[in-house]
Amino acid sequence: MMKRRLNHIVLLSLISFVVFGETKAAHAQMGVEVGAGYFLQNGILQAPCGCKFDDGKGSGYKISLNYDLVSLLGFTVGAKAGVDRRQFSSSHLWGGGTPTALTDNMLLTTTYLHLEPYVRYNLFAGLFLQAGIGYSYLVHNSYFQQRDLLSGTYSNGSSDSVLENGPLSAVRSSMSSVPISAGYMISLLSLRIAPMITADVPVTNISSVNGYEWNLTSYYASVLLYF
Repeated sequence: MMKRRLNHIVLLSLISFVVFGETKAAHAQMGVEVGAGYFLQNGILQAPCGCKFDDGKGSGYKISLNYDLVSLLGFTVGAKAGVDRRQFSSSHLWGGGTPTALTDNMLLTTTYLHLEPYVRYNLFAGLFLQAGIGYSYLVHNSYFQQRDLLSGTYSNGSSDSVLENGPLSAVRSSMSSVPISAGYMISLLSLRIAPMITADVPVTNISSVNGYEWNLTSYYASVLLYF
């Protein structure tokens, strides 16, 4: 039900993008936003081996084309679309301090196409707040997991072994979130530049396996350049 509602919101946003883009062209303005992200894990990611990764973090970047459709009474309605790339890592320790202890280390890389209708409210002197509904569609994921012995070696003399190296099927094909931003609009000659900070709160899980749910809270620092 939630996914169906989100799909309806996205569809209405696209329709609004086309309709308002045509009827309010005099108020429309386009820009490019580039940002770096930092991600913190919520819940537990269960890997194919049964390992439960629960204390991970990551980083990445987001590039989008932003389109302000119309501004009225201090509010601006628009939409952005672009690419969101994330890299997440975590470790799982087996056996504590015993002689047979070992560690599983994983690295998950995902690339999404991202769509976000938004509403911005201009406070004063260039300061603004912005909130939207983010919808991301997975186009690529790559999962790597290595098991390291803390003492001793395997039969081949190595202290590490690769368990997984390829796509992770447990990653869902889409996800949604609520991004909330604060920024400052600067006018420089014929350009407008807006540095922004964004907290992206997840609405749906990235993975759900055997009752273990996992998602990421994202924080971005970005710069929006209008042209």
